[in-house]
Amino acid sequence: MRKFAKFNIHREVVIAYIGLLLAVAAAACTPVLTRISEETMSPVTTIFNRFWLVVLILGLWNLGSFLKSQLKNPKPLREVFGSRPPLLLLGLISTALPCQLFWAWSLTKTTVANSEVLHSFTPVFTTLIGWLFLHQSFDRLFLQGILITIAGSILLVGNDYSTSPEKLIGDALALISALFWALYLIFSKRLQSQMKPIVIVGYTSLGSAILMSILLYFLGTDGPLFPDTLRDWLVEFALATLGILAQVLIIRSMKVFSAGLVATVLLLNPIVTAFLAYIIFSESLSLLDWLAMFIVIAGIYLTSLGKVTQKNGYLSELD
Repeated sequence: MRKFAKFNIHREVVIAYIGLLLAVAAAACTPVLTRISEETMSPVTTIFNRFWLVVLILGLWNLGSFLKSQLKNPKPLREVFGSRPPLLLLGLISTALPCQLFWAWSLTKTTVANSEVLHSFTPVFTTLIGWLFLHQSFDRLFLQGILITIAGSILLVGNDYSTSPEKLIGDALALISALFWALYLIFSKRLQSQMKPIVIVGYTSLGSAILMSILLYFLGTDGPLFPDTLRDWLVEFALATLGILAQVLIIRSMKVFSAGLVATVLLLNPIVTAFLAYIIFSESLSLLDWLAMFIVIAGIYLTSLGKVTQKNGYLSELD
């Protein structure tokens, strides 16, 4: 019996890791697609269209599932929709929107690689927030893994040592987005025990889309509000679809892993993004970049071996 339970735990860990790696692949495509979208649209309208398309896709998906279930087993609407969403969702929405806005804005002022590297500083913030506000402590191996991973991510910047004001602003915006992403992961970790990941993503996208609509109504936009060509619509649709896939898999993985470990594994994003930026935008990959990729992977491995301790009890990375 004990062997069977242990097998199930290991199976759950393997499935969570595979899902998290798929999330990395999906998320790594996002900055490249966002840069392509920003060739014809502003960062704000890019995020606006992405959120509303997510709402549309999930709305149609849930409508189909709802009609199918109601035909088989009719239920009262109150029972179908359940209780009202928890207030924690407001915190999730208030972090998801600024994260996307600051990150998309940074892509207009700095390179894709720089933006992705600095956006991936999330583990630093998740660790600090956990230590300062959640009464968590981290063993030496966990902290060493994070530091090594971050060092590898910094090396991915490569030979770009430009200090122009515009680039520095872009780098700062990417770093701010990392803080909001850390808060998003922590809120998601606490919410995933109350709601399904797909429901969390749906509510978050709906709330963010409404806030974006209000923002655009008062501020307006310089460029077009919606894509003009089929190519632009396909890019926006790809952004929405990959966003749903990445967020659902990330939230689901946090049933098995801590927010800190998830954030650290997501540091693989700059590696995939660097390859894509090299192919699409001709952003060079040097020997330093290859070394950085090896360091990032080594750091993630060390972090996965580390442990997190809660003040009121013990928490391993598999809690």
